[in-house]
Amino acid sequence: MSKVVLITGISSGFGKQTAEYLAKRGFSVYGTVRREIEVPPGVHLIKMDLTDNESIKLAVEHVLQKEKRIDILINNAGMHTGGPVETEPIEHVKLQLDTNVIGLVQIIRAVLPVMREQGEG
Repeated sequence: MSKVVLITGISSGFGKQTAEYLAKRGFSVYGTVRREIEVPPGVHLIKMDLTDNESIKLAVEHVLQKEKRIDILINNAGMHTGGPVETEPIEHVKLQLDTNVIGLVQIIRAVLPVMREQGEG
């Protein structure tokens, strides 16, 4: 049985390369994005936004419906805003924290009970 991997943020960079690498090696890979992209071969695409807890729940449920398990969670998604903190609009700072910190906590909270129930992950 191949390991089931959920990777957040596969639209480019490390996430995309990791998804492609694992899919080529026989892992069952589910990758999340906020927008449509060209899907790497062997990767199942899921629309998800880390700032939307319902979106996170639906993404995890989707993987569980298809695979009945999640073996590996790779928290890759993130965003940044440019500029000095003194001039950056506070809305941008809040979005960055909601994505990079709160979103990370929310997806771990959604996946960790599944892994505990499985006895591994």
